[in-house]
Amino acid sequence: MTRTYILIGVLAVLGGASLLFLPRAASPISSQPPVQAQSVSGSRTEERRIAAPGVVEAASEEIAVRAEIPGRLTTVAVEEGGHVARDQIVATLDDSLARAHVEAAEAEVKLRQAELTAVLNGANQLQRREVWVHMKEAEAALAQARAEYERRKKLFAQGALPQEEVERAAADLEVSQERVEEATLHRQMIGAPAMNTDRERAQAALAAAKANLDEARALLAKVTIRAPLAGIVVHKFLKPGELASETSSPILTIADLSQLRVRAEIDEADIGSVCVGEKAYITAPAYGDRRFGGHVIRLASALGRKNVTTGEPSERVDTKVLETLIDLDPGTSLPLGLRVTCYLLPSQ
Repeated sequence: MTRTYILIGVLAVLGGASLLFLPRAASPISSQPPVQAQSVSGSRTEERRIAAPGVVEAASEEIAVRAEIPGRLTTVAVEEGGHVARDQIVATLDDSLARAHVEAAEAEVKLRQAELTAVLNGANQLQRREVWVHMKEAEAALAQARAEYERRKKLFAQGALPQEEVERAAADLEVSQERVEEATLHRQMIGAPAMNTDRERAQAALAAAKANLDEARALLAKVTIRAPLAGIVVHKFLKPGELASETSSPILTIADLSQLRVRAEIDEADIGSVCVGEKAYITAPAYGDRRFGGHVIRLASALGRKNVTTGEPSERVDTKVLETLIDLDPGTSLPLGLRVTCYLLPSQ
């Protein structure tokens, strides 16, 4: 009886142990959906962001200020980083030659004005008196020559004078008649109104002189160089004493920093996801984790070569890129020329 109980106990122990090694039944399939992996930021918008290199610039761009006429700089009245107002004088050229041209042109205008006045008004009283006196002298000489001719002709008829004396008196009479005619014509010209051709010629000469004066004054104004817009002097290239001209180096450059933008270069593989109006932000190593917001305002119409580089040895420079302009939010203050990374956030 005892052995029977022992055998039953052993079998029970073995049976319990075998249950430990039996495979477990598969658990039922859960009706809950699987948990989706999250991005580091937890935002699906940032999962689709497009990164591109870019450079900060002024929305006005840098405006080069040059001399419109060649000359030597006498003053450059601003320094780099200084504020300038629109039309503020920023530099001047030597004006001695330009002033001399203005003075010569003014004198020419006065001369042509006097000539026109003389044509329109005719001769003055003194000139009229002089012509009248000459005419009277010619008439007196004519009367004397006629009397002498008559006297000699009588003497010739009486046989008291040779034929040559009569002929000489006739020649003198003819000369006296011509002088009277000339004096009479001169008097008529002095008293006659101005002819149309004379008046038009004098008026044209005066108009040309005035045009030359306007040109001389315009050139004189160009020796004073003014700022084309309000902004900051970004670079100053020339100093007083140096020569400046329209084709030489600019005197300085000015930019309006009230509105900044970024000129970014989008890789050709990403251009299909970019459009005007999309939001964007930029970062720069110098500013740590700070983000500067903005939006896309313009896309180039054609792909071009890459101009903005990061300097990394592994960077490809032979790819085609689409130049994109991003206006930064108002109040953003960053140095011009700063290389940044732009992140465009395509809409869902």
